[in-house]
Amino acid sequence: MKKVIVGTLIFLVACTAASKVLKPTMEQLPAMQQKVPDITLERAGQGYTIYKHKCSGCHRLYAASEHTAAQWDGILIKMFPKAKVHDETSQSLIVDYLHALSK
Repeated sequence: MKKVIVGTLIFLVACTAASKVLKPTMEQLPAMQQKVPDITLERAGQGYTIYKHKCSGCHRLYAASEHTAAQWDGILIKMFPKAKVHDETSQSLIVDYLHALSK
């Protein structure tokens, strides 16, 4: 029983730490705007939130910087239907977030 509790706590701490690393910050905004000129911190945060809620149910959240924008485009074409992200607004927010922080 202790092992299950300890394992669960470690998992929760790791998830929380990963979320803090992936969430866009004000310090990142100038670099994000070089890749996606009209992005705001609010828009990036909305994209991150949708990405987190739609994608973390099936696998770990990948940092946007793990792929180039072109790689993300290929991944998202396959993943949007699986994650049931059908509306263009949500798709656009996720794309902008990932592109802005991509390699």
